[in-house]
Amino acid sequence: MNFASEVLGTIKVKGHINILLSNTGPSLIRFFTKFVELDDYFDDYLALDAHDASRQINDTQELKAKALSNYLKSREFSKIVKIGDRESDIEAGKAVGAITYFFRNEFNKNCRLNIKPDYEISDLRDILREL
Repeated sequence: MNFASEVLGTIKVKGHINILLSNTGPSLIRFFTKFVELDDYFDDYLALDAHDASRQINDTQELKAKALSNYLKSREFSKIVKIGDRESDIEAGKAVGAITYFFRNEFNKNCRLNIKPDYEISDLRDILREL
């Protein structure tokens, strides 16, 4: 995970919070973040358990957008930045008025987006300009 701990750590040190929104179920996503030694950087998890092969892409986008919207209802933030490596991540961010970053990596380098993120990056450190 190139620069993930550096970026997440910097966000925390600057007084901001990190929320992980994932298609993966709660127990698996926590296992993964502990395994890659990133668990301590996250303040909260929104784990949807949405890896059902029968789901349509719009269904996943709607699930992510609804989960994020519900989470934000009872909280107040001056700025929301959503970074993701899937179109559904960008859709969720757009739905809540977030600044969106699409993270291009080796697994999605040929992915063609049907939605335009605010920024497209391939280096996670680029998100630090939001601080």
